[in-house]
Amino acid sequence: MWEVRRVTQPDRGAPRKWRIALAAILFAFSLPLTTGPVAAQEDDAMVAEQDGGGVASLQEGTLASLVANLRVEARHDRVRALHDLVTYFTEDDVPALLGVLEDPAVSVRIQWRLLRALGIRGIQAAGPVAAAIVKDSERIEGVRQAAAYTIADLGAKAHAPALLDAARNAPEPLTRIIAAGAFYRLVGKGALHDLNRLLARETDPYAREHLDWFAQLIRNGDTFVTRPRPGEIVACARSGTRYLVYAPTDYGQGAPHDLLISVHGTFGSADRYMEIVRERADAENMMVVAPWFDAATFPSFDNLNLDNIGIGQPRSDLRLLEIVDALGAYTSVNTEKLYLYGHSKGGQFVQRFVFAHPDRVARAAPCASGIYLAPEEETKGGYGEMFPYGAEPNPFAPDLADRTFEGLVAAPIIFFVGTQDPRLLDAHRFVRESQLRAHKEGYIPRIEVRLLPDVGHDGSQTFPPAADFLFGE
Repeated sequence: MWEVRRVTQPDRGAPRKWRIALAAILFAFSLPLTTGPVAAQEDDAMVAEQDGGGVASLQEGTLASLVANLRVEARHDRVRALHDLVTYFTEDDVPALLGVLEDPAVSVRIQWRLLRALGIRGIQAAGPVAAAIVKDSERIEGVRQAAAYTIADLGAKAHAPALLDAARNAPEPLTRIIAAGAFYRLVGKGALHDLNRLLARETDPYAREHLDWFAQLIRNGDTFVTRPRPGEIVACARSGTRYLVYAPTDYGQGAPHDLLISVHGTFGSADRYMEIVRERADAENMMVVAPWFDAATFPSFDNLNLDNIGIGQPRSDLRLLEIVDALGAYTSVNTEKLYLYGHSKGGQFVQRFVFAHPDRVARAAPCASGIYLAPEEETKGGYGEMFPYGAEPNPFAPDLADRTFEGLVAAPIIFFVGTQDPRLLDAHRFVRESQLRAHKEGYIPRIEVRLLPDVGHDGSQTFPPAADFLFGE
Protein backbone atom coordinates (compact mmCIF):
# COMPACT_ATOMS: atom_id res chain seq x y z
CA MET A 1 0.00 0.00 0.00
CA TRP A 2 1.37 3.38 -0.91
CA GLU A 3 0.50 7.00 -0.36
CA VAL A 4 -1.37 9.10 -2.91
CA ARG A 5 0.43 12.44 -3.11
CA ARG A 6 -0.98 15.65 -4.59
CA VAL A 7 1.03 17.05 -7.51
CA THR A 8 0.21 20.05 -9.63
CA GLN A 9 2.36 19.04 -12.61
CA PRO A 10 2.66 15.26 -12.83
CA ASP A 11 5.63 13.67 -14.58
CA ARG A 12 4.37 13.00 -18.09
CA GLY A 13 6.78 10.11 -18.46
CA ALA A 14 5.38 8.25 -15.48
CA PRO A 15 2.09 6.31 -15.35
CA ARG A 16 -0.77 8.51 -14.28
CA LYS A 17 -1.72 8.02 -10.64
CA TRP A 18 -5.36 7.38 -11.40
CA ARG A 19 -4.50 4.50 -13.72
CA ILE A 20 -2.57 2.85 -10.91
CA ALA A 21 -5.48 3.45 -8.52
CA LEU A 22 -7.97 2.05 -11.02
CA ALA A 23 -5.87 -1.07 -11.45
CA ALA A 24 -5.78 -1.49 -7.67
CA ILE A 25 -9.54 -1.10 -7.41
CA LEU A 26 -10.31 -3.57 -10.18
CA PHE A 27 -7.81 -6.04 -8.76
CA ALA A 28 -9.58 -5.78 -5.41
CA PHE A 29 -12.81 -7.10 -6.95
CA SER A 30 -11.14 -10.52 -7.26
CA LEU A 31 -10.20 -10.58 -3.57
CA PRO A 32 -12.37 -11.70 -0.62
CA LEU A 33 -14.60 -8.90 0.54
CA THR A 34 -14.20 -7.21 3.89
CA THR A 35 -17.35 -8.03 5.87
CA GLY A 36 -16.83 -5.69 8.79
CA PRO A 37 -17.16 -1.92 8.65
CA VAL A 38 -14.27 -0.21 6.96
CA ALA A 39 -14.31 2.45 9.65
CA ALA A 40 -12.95 -0.12 12.10
CA GLN A 41 -9.60 -0.27 10.28
CA GLU A 42 -6.64 1.44 11.90
CA ASP A 43 -6.35 5.13 11.17
CA ASP A 44 -3.05 4.76 9.36
CA ALA A 45 -4.63 2.25 6.99
CA MET A 46 -7.52 4.60 6.28
CA VAL A 47 -5.86 7.90 5.49
CA ALA A 48 -2.49 9.47 4.91
CA GLU A 49 -2.22 12.79 6.72
CA GLN A 50 -1.36 15.83 4.65
CA ASP A 51 1.01 18.55 5.77
CA GLY A 52 -0.61 21.51 7.48
CA GLY A 53 -3.61 19.53 8.79
CA GLY A 54 -5.46 19.60 5.46
CA VAL A 55 -7.96 17.08 4.11
CA ALA A 56 -6.65 13.54 4.30
CA SER A 57 -6.13 11.58 1.10
CA LEU A 58 -6.96 7.91 0.71
CA GLN A 59 -4.23 5.43 0.16
CA GLU A 60 -4.90 3.61 -3.08
CA GLY A 61 -5.16 0.16 -1.59
CA THR A 62 -7.75 1.43 0.87
CA LEU A 63 -9.65 3.18 -1.92
CA ALA A 64 -9.94 -0.19 -3.63
CA SER A 65 -11.31 -1.84 -0.48
CA LEU A 66 -13.80 0.98 0.11
CA VAL A 67 -15.21 0.60 -3.38
CA ALA A 68 -15.25 -3.19 -3.17
CA ASN A 69 -17.10 -3.01 0.17
CA LEU A 70 -20.05 -1.34 -1.57
CA ARG A 71 -21.12 -4.81 -2.70
CA VAL A 72 -21.00 -6.60 0.66
CA GLU A 73 -24.09 -8.65 1.47
CA ALA A 74 -25.00 -7.06 4.81
CA ARG A 75 -26.90 -3.89 3.97
CA HIS A 76 -25.80 -2.01 7.07
CA ASP A 77 -22.17 -2.66 6.08
CA ARG A 78 -22.88 -1.21 2.62
CA VAL A 79 -24.30 1.94 4.23
CA ARG A 80 -21.17 2.28 6.33
CA ALA A 81 -18.94 1.65 3.32
CA LEU A 82 -20.79 4.33 1.32
CA HIS A 83 -20.38 6.78 4.19
CA ASP A 84 -16.67 6.03 4.45
CA LEU A 85 -16.21 6.50 0.71
CA VAL A 86 -18.13 9.81 0.76
CA THR A 87 -16.10 10.97 3.74
CA TYR A 88 -12.60 10.03 2.73
CA PHE A 89 -12.12 10.23 -1.04
CA THR A 90 -10.50 13.39 -2.42
CA GLU A 91 -10.30 15.06 -5.81
CA ASP A 92 -7.13 13.07 -6.44
CA ASP A 93 -9.21 9.90 -6.32
CA VAL A 94 -11.97 11.08 -8.69
CA PRO A 95 -10.42 9.89 -12.00
CA ALA A 96 -10.05 6.39 -10.59
CA LEU A 97 -13.67 6.38 -9.35
CA LEU A 98 -14.96 7.58 -12.72
CA GLY A 99 -12.91 4.85 -14.36
CA VAL A 100 -14.73 2.29 -12.23
CA LEU A 101 -18.10 3.63 -13.40
CA GLU A 102 -17.06 3.31 -17.03
CA ASP A 103 -16.10 -0.35 -16.63
CA PRO A 104 -19.10 -2.56 -17.63
CA ALA A 105 -17.74 -5.48 -15.58
CA VAL A 106 -18.20 -3.64 -12.27
CA SER A 107 -21.14 -4.86 -10.17
CA VAL A 108 -24.42 -2.96 -10.24
CA ARG A 109 -24.30 -2.36 -6.48
CA ILE A 110 -20.98 -0.62 -6.79
CA GLN A 111 -22.06 1.48 -9.79
CA TRP A 112 -25.12 3.06 -8.26
CA ARG A 113 -23.64 3.58 -4.80
CA LEU A 114 -20.59 5.14 -6.36
CA LEU A 115 -22.84 7.47 -8.36
CA ARG A 116 -24.59 8.50 -5.13
CA ALA A 117 -21.23 9.18 -3.45
CA LEU A 118 -20.09 11.42 -6.30
CA GLY A 119 -23.40 13.27 -6.33
CA ILE A 120 -23.47 13.78 -2.56
CA ARG A 121 -19.95 15.20 -2.69
CA GLY A 122 -20.83 17.46 -5.64
CA ILE A 123 -18.10 16.17 -7.97
CA GLN A 124 -18.82 18.02 -11.21
CA ALA A 125 -16.57 15.71 -13.24
CA ALA A 126 -19.14 12.97 -12.67
CA GLY A 127 -21.76 14.84 -14.71
CA PRO A 128 -20.80 13.57 -18.20
CA VAL A 129 -20.45 9.99 -16.95
CA ALA A 130 -23.84 10.14 -15.19
CA ALA A 131 -25.47 11.60 -18.32
CA ALA A 132 -24.07 8.78 -20.45
CA ILE A 133 -25.43 6.22 -17.99
CA VAL A 134 -28.88 7.83 -17.88
CA LYS A 135 -29.13 7.60 -21.67
CA ASP A 136 -27.78 4.04 -21.86
CA SER A 137 -30.76 1.70 -22.34
CA GLU A 138 -28.49 -1.29 -21.69
CA ARG A 139 -27.81 -0.22 -18.11
CA ILE A 140 -29.75 -1.69 -15.20
CA GLU A 141 -32.63 0.61 -14.25
CA GLY A 142 -31.39 1.13 -10.68
CA VAL A 143 -28.08 2.46 -11.98
CA ARG A 144 -29.87 4.84 -14.36
CA GLN A 145 -31.97 6.09 -11.45
CA ALA A 146 -28.86 6.76 -9.36
CA ALA A 147 -27.31 8.62 -12.29
CA ALA A 148 -30.41 10.82 -12.57
CA TYR A 149 -30.12 11.76 -8.89
CA THR A 150 -26.44 12.53 -9.38
CA ILE A 151 -27.11 14.94 -12.26
CA ALA A 152 -29.69 16.79 -10.14
CA ASP A 153 -27.38 16.83 -7.11
CA LEU A 154 -24.68 18.44 -9.23
CA GLY A 155 -27.01 21.06 -10.70
CA ALA A 156 -25.58 20.03 -14.07
CA LYS A 157 -28.05 21.77 -16.38
CA ALA A 158 -25.96 20.89 -19.43
CA HIS A 159 -27.14 17.31 -18.92
CA ALA A 160 -30.86 18.09 -18.61
CA PRO A 161 -31.51 16.60 -22.11
CA ALA A 162 -30.27 13.23 -20.86
CA LEU A 163 -32.80 13.35 -18.02
CA LEU A 164 -35.59 14.32 -20.39
CA ASP A 165 -34.70 11.44 -22.70
CA ALA A 166 -34.89 8.95 -19.80
CA ALA A 167 -38.16 10.48 -18.56
CA ARG A 168 -39.57 9.89 -22.04
CA ASN A 169 -38.10 6.53 -23.04
CA ALA A 170 -36.99 4.48 -20.01
CA PRO A 171 -38.91 1.18 -19.91
CA GLU A 172 -39.54 1.23 -16.14
CA PRO A 173 -42.11 3.74 -14.80
CA LEU A 174 -40.00 4.35 -11.67
CA THR A 175 -36.99 5.34 -13.80
CA ARG A 176 -39.19 7.73 -15.79
CA ILE A 177 -40.51 9.20 -12.51
CA ILE A 178 -37.06 9.72 -11.01
CA ALA A 179 -35.67 11.17 -14.24
CA ALA A 180 -38.62 13.56 -14.54
CA GLY A 181 -38.22 14.60 -10.89
CA ALA A 182 -34.51 15.23 -11.40
CA PHE A 183 -35.32 17.22 -14.56
CA TYR A 184 -37.81 19.36 -12.62
CA ARG A 185 -35.29 19.94 -9.80
CA LEU A 186 -32.63 20.90 -12.30
CA VAL A 187 -34.59 23.15 -14.66
CA GLY A 188 -37.23 24.62 -12.36
CA LYS A 189 -40.00 26.69 -13.96
CA GLY A 190 -38.53 26.11 -17.40
CA ALA A 191 -39.49 22.43 -17.13
CA LEU A 192 -43.26 23.02 -17.29
CA HIS A 193 -43.66 22.72 -21.06
CA ASP A 194 -41.70 19.46 -21.22
CA LEU A 195 -43.49 18.03 -18.18
CA ASN A 196 -46.85 18.70 -19.83
CA ARG A 197 -45.66 16.95 -22.99
CA LEU A 198 -44.47 13.98 -20.92
CA LEU A 199 -47.82 13.88 -19.14
CA ALA A 200 -49.69 13.84 -22.46
CA ARG A 201 -47.87 10.70 -23.61
CA GLU A 202 -47.48 8.85 -20.29
CA THR A 203 -49.81 5.86 -19.82
CA ASP A 204 -48.76 4.57 -16.39
CA PRO A 205 -51.12 5.98 -13.70
CA TYR A 206 -48.42 6.17 -11.02
CA ALA A 207 -46.04 8.01 -13.34
CA ARG A 208 -48.84 10.35 -14.44
CA GLU A 209 -49.56 11.22 -10.80
CA HIS A 210 -45.94 12.28 -10.35
CA LEU A 211 -45.74 14.28 -13.57
CA ASP A 212 -48.92 16.13 -12.70
CA TRP A 213 -47.53 16.91 -9.23
CA PHE A 214 -44.25 18.29 -10.60
CA ALA A 215 -46.24 20.54 -12.91
CA GLN A 216 -48.42 21.73 -10.00
CA LEU A 217 -45.32 22.64 -8.01
CA ILE A 218 -44.10 24.81 -10.87
CA ARG A 219 -47.46 26.58 -11.13
CA ASN A 220 -48.14 26.97 -7.39
CA GLY A 221 -44.69 26.97 -5.77
CA ASP A 222 -43.19 24.21 -3.64
CA THR A 223 -44.94 25.45 -0.48
CA PHE A 224 -48.59 26.47 -0.37
CA VAL A 225 -51.33 26.25 2.21
CA THR A 226 -55.11 26.05 2.06
CA ARG A 227 -56.79 26.58 5.41
CA PRO A 228 -59.35 23.82 6.06
CA ARG A 229 -62.92 24.54 7.03
CA PRO A 230 -64.91 22.17 9.26
CA GLY A 231 -65.55 18.85 7.52
CA GLU A 232 -63.26 19.71 4.60
CA ILE A 233 -60.20 18.04 3.04
CA VAL A 234 -57.66 20.43 1.54
CA ALA A 235 -54.44 19.86 -0.42
CA CYS A 236 -51.23 21.61 0.63
CA ALA A 237 -47.49 21.41 -0.04
CA ARG A 238 -44.42 21.88 2.06
CA SER A 239 -40.95 22.02 0.48
CA GLY A 240 -42.31 20.16 -2.53
CA THR A 241 -44.12 17.43 -0.56
CA ARG A 242 -47.86 17.08 -1.08
CA TYR A 243 -50.11 16.43 1.90
CA LEU A 244 -53.83 16.48 2.66
CA VAL A 245 -55.37 18.01 5.76
CA TYR A 246 -58.79 17.19 7.18
CA ALA A 247 -60.56 19.32 9.77
CA PRO A 248 -63.35 17.57 11.73
CA THR A 249 -66.91 18.86 11.60
CA ASP A 250 -66.51 20.35 15.08
CA TYR A 251 -63.23 22.03 14.15
CA GLY A 252 -62.41 25.16 16.13
CA GLN A 253 -64.66 24.43 19.07
CA GLY A 254 -62.97 23.95 22.42
CA ALA A 255 -59.40 22.76 23.02
CA PRO A 256 -56.93 22.10 20.18
CA HIS A 257 -57.65 18.91 18.27
CA ASP A 258 -55.37 15.88 18.40
CA LEU A 259 -53.65 14.97 15.14
CA LEU A 260 -53.69 11.65 13.29
CA ILE A 261 -51.02 10.92 10.67
CA SER A 262 -52.09 8.41 8.00
CA VAL A 263 -49.23 7.05 5.87
CA HIS A 264 -49.63 5.23 2.56
CA GLY A 265 -47.75 2.14 1.39
CA THR A 266 -45.94 1.31 -1.84
CA PHE A 267 -47.70 2.90 -4.84
CA GLY A 268 -50.23 4.32 -2.38
CA SER A 269 -51.66 7.81 -2.37
CA ALA A 270 -52.52 10.41 0.23
CA ASP A 271 -56.08 10.50 -1.11
CA ARG A 272 -56.77 6.83 -0.43
CA TYR A 273 -55.28 6.89 3.06
CA MET A 274 -57.20 10.02 3.90
CA GLU A 275 -60.44 8.32 2.89
CA ILE A 276 -59.61 5.20 4.91
CA VAL A 277 -59.29 7.19 8.18
CA ARG A 278 -61.44 10.29 7.68
CA GLU A 279 -64.80 9.03 8.99
CA ARG A 280 -63.37 7.52 12.17
CA ALA A 281 -61.14 10.53 12.78
CA ASP A 282 -64.16 12.81 12.48
CA ALA A 283 -66.02 10.72 15.05
CA GLU A 284 -63.03 11.17 17.37
CA ASN A 285 -62.91 14.93 16.65
CA MET A 286 -59.36 14.65 15.32
CA MET A 287 -57.55 16.43 12.54
CA VAL A 288 -55.77 14.31 9.94
CA VAL A 289 -52.63 14.76 7.87
CA ALA A 290 -52.04 12.31 5.02
CA PRO A 291 -48.61 12.94 3.44
CA TRP A 292 -47.60 11.72 -0.01
CA PHE A 293 -43.96 10.67 -0.15
CA ASP A 294 -43.40 10.82 -3.90
CA ALA A 295 -41.08 8.20 -5.35
CA ALA A 296 -38.71 10.74 -6.91
CA THR A 297 -37.91 12.55 -3.65
CA PHE A 298 -38.40 9.68 -1.20
CA PRO A 299 -37.35 6.43 -2.92
CA SER A 300 -36.95 4.72 0.46
CA PHE A 301 -39.31 6.80 2.62
CA ASP A 302 -40.05 3.83 4.87
CA ASN A 303 -36.37 3.81 5.85
CA LEU A 304 -36.44 7.61 6.25
CA ASN A 305 -34.25 7.79 3.09
CA LEU A 306 -31.33 6.53 5.18
CA ASP A 307 -30.55 3.50 3.04
CA ASN A 308 -29.64 2.65 -0.50
CA ILE A 309 -30.63 5.11 -3.19
CA GLY A 310 -32.44 7.36 -0.71
CA ILE A 311 -29.20 8.49 0.93
CA GLY A 312 -28.56 12.10 -0.01
CA GLN A 313 -32.28 12.81 -0.48
CA PRO A 314 -34.45 14.62 2.12
CA ARG A 315 -35.37 12.53 5.16
CA SER A 316 -39.04 11.58 5.26
CA ASP A 317 -39.32 11.81 9.06
CA LEU A 318 -37.98 15.35 9.09
CA ARG A 319 -40.24 16.37 6.23
CA LEU A 320 -43.27 15.07 8.13
CA LEU A 321 -42.25 17.04 11.22
CA GLU A 322 -41.79 20.11 9.04
CA ILE A 323 -45.35 19.65 7.74
CA VAL A 324 -46.78 19.07 11.22
CA ASP A 325 -45.01 22.02 12.82
CA ALA A 326 -46.12 24.32 10.00
CA LEU A 327 -49.72 23.09 10.42
CA GLY A 328 -49.59 23.98 14.10
CA ALA A 329 -48.80 27.59 13.20
CA TYR A 330 -52.14 28.22 11.47
CA THR A 331 -54.62 25.66 12.84
CA SER A 332 -56.01 24.72 16.24
CA VAL A 333 -54.21 21.40 16.59
CA ASN A 334 -51.96 19.67 19.10
CA THR A 335 -48.70 18.90 17.28
CA GLU A 336 -46.62 17.88 20.28
CA LYS A 337 -47.92 14.31 20.46
CA LEU A 338 -48.97 12.52 17.28
CA TYR A 339 -51.17 9.51 16.59
CA LEU A 340 -49.63 7.50 13.75
CA TYR A 341 -51.15 4.91 11.44
CA GLY A 342 -49.36 3.37 8.46
CA HIS A 343 -50.03 0.37 6.24
CA SER A 344 -47.38 -1.85 4.60
CA LYS A 345 -44.48 0.42 3.67
CA GLY A 346 -46.30 3.14 5.64
CA GLY A 347 -46.17 0.85 8.68
CA GLN A 348 -42.44 0.48 8.19
CA PHE A 349 -42.17 4.27 8.17
CA VAL A 350 -44.24 4.57 11.36
CA GLN A 351 -42.04 2.07 13.21
CA ARG A 352 -38.88 3.99 12.28
CA PHE A 353 -40.47 7.35 13.06
CA VAL A 354 -41.27 6.10 16.57
CA PHE A 355 -37.66 5.01 17.02
CA ALA A 356 -36.36 8.36 15.76
CA HIS A 357 -38.84 10.63 17.59
CA PRO A 358 -40.40 8.81 20.56
CA ASP A 359 -41.04 12.12 22.30
CA ARG A 360 -43.47 13.14 19.52
CA VAL A 361 -45.62 9.98 19.69
CA ALA A 362 -48.90 9.61 21.56
CA ARG A 363 -49.69 6.18 20.06
CA ALA A 364 -48.60 4.33 16.94
CA ALA A 365 -50.15 1.49 14.93
CA PRO A 366 -47.91 0.11 12.17
CA CYS A 367 -49.94 -2.37 10.11
CA ALA A 368 -48.86 -5.15 7.72
CA SER A 369 -45.20 -4.13 7.79
CA GLY A 370 -42.75 -6.19 5.76
CA ILE A 371 -39.39 -5.12 7.25
CA TYR A 372 -38.86 -4.58 10.95
CA LEU A 373 -36.08 -3.09 13.02
CA ALA A 374 -33.87 -6.01 13.92
CA PRO A 375 -33.61 -6.54 17.69
CA GLU A 376 -30.92 -9.17 17.09
CA GLU A 377 -28.35 -9.58 14.34
CA GLU A 378 -29.79 -12.98 13.41
CA THR A 379 -33.21 -11.62 12.44
CA LYS A 380 -34.63 -12.98 9.18
CA GLY A 381 -33.01 -11.44 6.14
CA GLY A 382 -29.69 -10.75 7.80
CA TYR A 383 -30.50 -7.11 8.48
CA GLY A 384 -27.68 -5.93 10.71
CA GLU A 385 -28.23 -3.66 13.66
CA MET A 386 -27.54 -0.28 12.03
CA PHE A 387 -30.57 1.99 11.72
CA PRO A 388 -32.86 1.81 9.73
CA TYR A 389 -32.50 -1.98 10.12
CA GLY A 390 -31.64 -1.99 13.82
CA ALA A 391 -30.91 0.43 16.62
CA GLU A 392 -27.21 1.11 16.12
CA PRO A 393 -26.18 4.60 14.89
CA ASN A 394 -26.30 5.32 11.16
CA PRO A 395 -23.43 7.62 10.09
CA PHE A 396 -25.79 9.49 7.75
CA ALA A 397 -28.06 10.41 10.70
CA PRO A 398 -25.86 11.75 13.53
CA ASP A 399 -28.90 13.38 15.14
CA LEU A 400 -30.23 9.88 15.96
CA ALA A 401 -27.02 8.57 17.51
CA ASP A 402 -28.46 8.51 21.03
CA ARG A 403 -31.63 6.58 20.13
CA THR A 404 -32.02 3.14 21.69
CA PHE A 405 -34.04 0.03 21.03
CA GLU A 406 -35.51 0.48 24.50
CA GLY A 407 -37.04 3.76 23.35
CA LEU A 408 -38.93 1.94 20.60
CA VAL A 409 -40.32 -0.98 22.59
CA ALA A 410 -41.17 1.27 25.55
CA ALA A 411 -43.33 3.47 23.32
CA PRO A 412 -47.12 2.97 23.08
CA ILE A 413 -46.97 0.97 19.84
CA ILE A 414 -48.88 -2.11 18.66
CA PHE A 415 -48.26 -3.94 15.40
CA PHE A 416 -51.28 -5.21 13.50
CA VAL A 417 -51.18 -7.95 10.86
CA GLY A 418 -53.84 -10.08 9.21
CA THR A 419 -53.81 -13.85 9.52
CA GLN A 420 -54.01 -14.02 5.72
CA ASP A 421 -51.11 -11.61 5.26
CA PRO A 422 -47.92 -13.30 3.99
CA ARG A 423 -45.94 -11.11 6.42
CA LEU A 424 -47.54 -12.67 9.49
CA LEU A 425 -44.49 -14.70 10.57
CA ASP A 426 -42.17 -11.69 10.29
CA ALA A 427 -44.36 -9.78 12.76
CA HIS A 428 -44.37 -12.65 15.25
CA ARG A 429 -40.61 -13.07 15.01
CA PHE A 430 -39.97 -9.37 15.51
CA VAL A 431 -42.11 -9.06 18.62
CA ARG A 432 -40.75 -12.26 20.16
CA GLU A 433 -37.12 -11.23 19.61
CA SER A 434 -37.87 -7.70 20.83
CA GLN A 435 -39.29 -9.06 24.07
CA LEU A 436 -36.27 -11.35 24.52
CA ARG A 437 -33.89 -8.44 24.06
CA ALA A 438 -35.86 -6.25 26.45
CA HIS A 439 -35.78 -8.89 29.20
CA LYS A 440 -32.09 -9.51 28.57
CA GLU A 441 -31.31 -5.79 28.93
CA GLY A 442 -33.57 -5.30 31.93
CA TYR A 443 -36.52 -3.18 30.77
CA ILE A 444 -40.21 -3.84 30.26
CA PRO A 445 -41.42 -3.87 26.65
CA ARG A 446 -44.84 -2.46 25.83
CA ILE A 447 -44.63 -3.83 22.31
CA GLU A 448 -47.08 -6.44 21.02
CA VAL A 449 -48.59 -7.78 17.82
CA ARG A 450 -52.32 -8.22 17.29
CA LEU A 451 -53.65 -10.67 14.75
CA LEU A 452 -56.62 -9.74 12.57
CA PRO A 453 -58.61 -12.88 11.66
CA ASP A 454 -59.20 -13.47 7.95
CA VAL A 455 -57.58 -10.13 7.01
CA GLY A 456 -55.04 -9.93 4.18
CA HIS A 457 -52.78 -7.11 3.04
CA ASP A 458 -55.47 -4.42 2.92
CA GLY A 459 -55.30 -1.02 4.59
CA SER A 460 -59.06 -0.57 4.70
CA GLN A 461 -59.26 -3.72 6.85
CA THR A 462 -56.29 -3.04 9.11
CA PHE A 463 -57.30 0.49 10.11
CA PRO A 464 -60.54 -0.17 12.09
CA PRO A 465 -58.87 -2.37 14.76
CA ALA A 466 -55.82 -0.12 14.73
CA ALA A 467 -58.13 2.86 15.36
CA ASP A 468 -59.62 1.11 18.39
CA PHE A 469 -56.13 1.08 19.91
CA LEU A 470 -55.18 4.58 18.74
CA PHE A 471 -58.30 6.31 20.02
CA GLY A 472 -59.56 4.02 22.77
CA GLU A 473 -58.42 1.50 25.33
